[in-house]
Amino acid sequence: MNNPYFPLHSLPENEILHVLRNMEIYDQIAYSICSAKSGEKVRSLKLKVDLISLIVLFDIRIEVRLFDNTSLLFSFPKLNVDSHSNIHLERYEGEDLERRKLEDLWNTEAIDKNKLISHLCKVLNRPCADKIYYCDPTIPPKSISTLVQGQEVKILSIMPVRPQHRIRATLKTLRYSSVLRIFSVPFEKNEYTKWMSILMQNLDIFSFLSDDPTPIDDVLISNSQEFTTRCLFTSKQLNRFLKLWMVGSNRRFEYFSCKITGDSDGLLKGIEFERVPMDSTKVYKSKLVDLPIQEIPIKGGFQITRNDGTKAVVSIRTGKFDFVLF
Repeated sequence: MNNPYFPLHSLPENEILHVLRNMEIYDQIAYSICSAKSGEKVRSLKLKVDLISLIVLFDIRIEVRLFDNTSLLFSFPKLNVDSHSNIHLERYEGEDLERRKLEDLWNTEAIDKNKLISHLCKVLNRPCADKIYYCDPTIPPKSISTLVQGQEVKILSIMPVRPQHRIRATLKTLRYSSVLRIFSVPFEKNEYTKWMSILMQNLDIFSFLSDDPTPIDDVLISNSQEFTTRCLFTSKQLNRFLKLWMVGSNRRFEYFSCKITGDSDGLLKGIEFERVPMDSTKVYKSKLVDLPIQEIPIKGGFQITRNDGTKAVVSIRTGKFDFVLF
């Protein structure tokens, strides 16, 4: 893989393209790393992939997810994140914990690891990587930023890491545009304005995956289109949210999901609503782009109306509260 005079390059131009078009897509992507020429040839094929992700876990992985439920995984030890090392390439089937190795492809030093993501984005005609999955506080956020060439990604998922200052540094260093998933509030009480600035971003999805008590004000100042959380809220708190939404708060909200605790009888107190029959099912299509479940069925519920005529359905099922615009 280090030889710039790869045998395929000795063929006439049209024959090179003919051979490339008859390769499997994972072989085409792997071949693109051989040289600048091979990269340009593969780029001309205008290949389509589902997702490009940087996964920081037990090692550093760069995943190219294909549409046939298989992935190419480029990996190298996390201890070598700032130094030169071999990059190992494997092909997998499935996702996450259910991922199954199909084959080892090769090891290569043909490309600098800090240029690999930008190379893949260029070859696959994508503006940037789609996702960073950060779950190892021993890797400095600046090193992660270097791997994506300082570019903005669509999705930033920060798993539970300690110490908290590492999460703060990650939020400050890594740039994201559409989705933030986070498991805890990384700021002290006297730094609440910093947390507010995150909640007020114009995101597609904000997922707060903590069970810790959270004030309803954190929801009320959110400017995301989807807000999902594991937090528990009372009927009184959610009643306040609904009443404020009806007069104009959370205007970008399309979907809000949380847990509801205690008696739900007071949820719609003082609110005009229409009951939706239980045999009526509406489906909300989430803006998720990296997870398989993208359609959320809502059965029955109560329809309420905002002062501008916008309608939403409120549903309560087994301790779960859903608020959806249709």
